[in-house]
Amino acid sequence: MTPNVKRKGRAAPGWLPAGAPAPSQTVLLLKPEDAAKALSISERFLWKLMDEAKIPCVRIGRAVRYDPRDLSEWISRIKNAQADPGALLETSPEQQHGRARRQRA
Repeated sequence: MTPNVKRKGRAAPGWLPAGAPAPSQTVLLLKPEDAAKALSISERFLWKLMDEAKIPCVRIGRAVRYDPRDLSEWISRIKNAQADPGALLETSPEQQHGRARRQRA
């Protein structure tokens, strides 16, 4: 009998990265590692986006998780904003206000 070997590089359906639970098991939220893999970005860049409030996340205590539906909506917003490159990673009004202060000083 051959041992059960995981196949690397094969993506599971939807947002589930390779090695994720079978589709019969519903995954409600993704860990940062899985969300970064799903978006094809580094975890470090995902944390940067989250720290700058440019990507939606869910905090449960100290844990940070990502809803696949929120990630899909975020991607749609980016696609719609491609005509305006400055809007790709929108800043919040608070961040814009802070930039205005720094420019005056």
